[in-house]
This record gives sequence, C-alpha cells and structure tokens, in this order.
Amino acid sequence: MIKAKLSDSKKYSQANPHFAAAFAFLEEIAKNFKVENIEKGGVRFLCQTYKTAPQCEKKFEAHRKFIDIQFLAEGEEKIYFGSSGEFEVSEPYDEMKDAEFFCGTPREACVLRAGEFAVFFPEDAHQPGCMAGCEPSQVKKVVVKIPV
Repeated sequence: MIKAKLSDSKKYSQANPHFAAAFAFLEEIAKNFKVENIEKGGVRFLCQTYKTAPQCEKKFEAHRKFIDIQFLAEGEEKIYFGSSGEFEVSEPYDEMKDAEFFCGTPREACVLRAGEFAVFFPEDAHQPGCMAGCEPSQVKKVVVKIPV
C-alpha cells in the first residue's frame, strides 16, 4: 500500500508500467472532474461522487486482476486496509467482478484528502468510503484500475 500526494507521484511512476501515464491522466481529470468511466490504454478510470459513511456500512475487499489507485479530487475519506491473508473471507472471489470480500477489523487506516492517492495491490484488502470524522464528507474520487 502506498499513500502520497499526486504532486509526489513521480516517485512511484516506475513501480508499474502503467503508473506514469495513469498519474499524468489523473492530473488532467482533477482539473476537469466529470462523473464518467474512461478507458485509456487498458487502464480504467472510474470517476465518482458520493458521501462517506460509517465503517460498518462499507465492504472490505481485495482484487486479483487489478491494482487500485484511489485518488481524491475533493473531500476527505478514511480507508481501512490490511493484508488479505489476515482476514476471513465473507464472500468468495468473483472473477467477473474481480472482487473478494472479507470480514474482520483492519488495524490500519489512512485518511485521503483532496489531491492525495492510495495504491492498493492485490494483497492489500481495503475498505474505502469511510467517514474520516464524525460527519459524512462529500467526495469526488477516481478509482484507477491497473491490470496486474
């Protein structure tokens, strides 16, 4: 798992062949955010808006075919995470959705604020969309799906 500001993304652009182009495109999206799904060079950009919710209302998930880059263009959210091997499976892996769900309480969390991103690799179970404080936050977010 990686957490950083988009302005510092060049440090991580060599971690995967798609990262440099994905980070550059995120900078464009952040300037002209629209709710839409975009595919560019085999990488999917899912642009969404929603309100964060209590942790108990969110699913704890991991993926096998894709690395997630979760970028916040606006707002604030907490993402809980941990190694998927540490948790009990609550819903088995669904190849069509590329998702497996877990139960348990993650011990770690990060708070994303506008202009920040987190990278979750296939071994990183994560629970996004959680409230960072006592009140929900309206967020504008881009989830980038990078093939492994």
